[in-house]
Amino acid sequence: MVSVSGYLIGNQQLGKLPLPPKAELQWWYQYYFATERGRAGYEQYTRDFARLVWQLASPRWRFDDAAFERSAVAFDNPDHVDIVVAITVLGPMVRCTVSAEHCVSGHAWR
Repeated sequence: MVSVSGYLIGNQQLGKLPLPPKAELQWWYQYYFATERGRAGYEQYTRDFARLVWQLASPRWRFDDAAFERSAVAFDNPDHVDIVVAITVLGPMVRCTVSAEHCVSGHAWR
C-alpha cells in the first residue's frame, strides 16, 4: 500500500524498516523506542546506537575502539534490548525491587 498526501508519497512497509542510528536521531529515545521500528532498530544496531550516544553525551571524550568494546560486551546480554526499551519508554513507572545486579539481569522488575 502506498499512501499519498499532498506532495508526499509514503511507503508504509518501507517505513517499518529500521535505519542506522544517525538517520533515526529525529525519533530519539521515548518516541523511537515506543515503536516496533525503534525496537527492531535498537536490536539491529545496538553497538552503533551506543557509540552514537557516547559521542553525543561526551563530545570531548576521544575513546578508542578498544575502550568501547570493553563496555560493549554488556550489550550481548540477551535481555539488554528488553531492559533498555522498558526503561526508556516507561521511565519512572519501572523500578527495580531489589539490588542493581538483579535489575540488570532482568529478574526484579515491577
